[in-house]
Amino acid sequence: MRTFSFSRPLSRPQLKFIAILAMTLNHFAEIFLTEGSLPYYILTSIGYLTAVMMCCFLVDGFFGTRSRKKYFLRLLIFGLLSQPVYDLAFARTLQHYIQFNILLTLALCLAMLAVLERTCSSPSSGLELLILFVAAALSCRFDWGILLPLFTFLFLSARRGRLLLPKAFGCAWLLFGLYELFEYIAICSESPVQYDPGRFFSSVTTVSSDPAVSSGIRAAALLLFVFKGLLFAFLRSLAIPAAGWLVCRCYDPAKKPAEILTQKNRRREFWKWFFYFYYPLHLLVLYLLHQYFCR
Repeated sequence: MRTFSFSRPLSRPQLKFIAILAMTLNHFAEIFLTEGSLPYYILTSIGYLTAVMMCCFLVDGFFGTRSRKKYFLRLLIFGLLSQPVYDLAFARTLQHYIQFNILLTLALCLAMLAVLERTCSSPSSGLELLILFVAAALSCRFDWGILLPLFTFLFLSARRGRLLLPKAFGCAWLLFGLYELFEYIAICSESPVQYDPGRFFSSVTTVSSDPAVSSGIRAAALLLFVFKGLLFAFLRSLAIPAAGWLVCRCYDPAKKPAEILTQKNRRREFWKWFFYFYYPLHLLVLYLLHQYFCR
């Protein structure tokens, strides 16, 4: 990781607090706000910071943990325990499956890291790409599917020295920006009356019978459509470089919170487990609040 001359004020727990705050805003918007509204887009976009930051810390944790098996089991067990609450929060029922939650996606990514380390002795091998492809395919029905395995692979490459960490975040930004661009195209196809420039095309002949004018208006409408799509993707993906800035410029791996340094193992265990328990509990609270205030 590149070294900067100025102070880095944030520790890992502090960054995790920022991440879970962003995640909570995202889930609040998903549960309470109208999809497509400006507040919905703002809060969900802020929440995208969490996933890429969790991926980065997952790779660090894989190489830094004392027991990878226990690490995997923690993610798997809490992911399974969180799944009913996840379905309640986002589908309002236990009888409708949406997708697997992000803890299970991270468990899959951790398993991918273990397989890559055991089977791929040489970097940039075809087998490495095959394992990445399989993991991405398996994650299609998971939260942040396909993207999280790709992000994990980028941060693994940074860990191995094949890619600078800021460049790994830059590649993640590009990937997510492309994803959001395709999302914009999908939105346009589902709501042609509101978004599709094609509705502009159908009225061109009534505006002018001149083919040159007609083609000019068509080209202008298409350029506007492309510009709006690129702007949508750029704004929706800004949380990714923000996460990169926090990790690369503000995070000090050696910095520990004062309370952790001065307390015994019990205090350390609290911080270790807090983030696992927070995920299902905050979803349950948001679901109960929605049931109380929005029914």
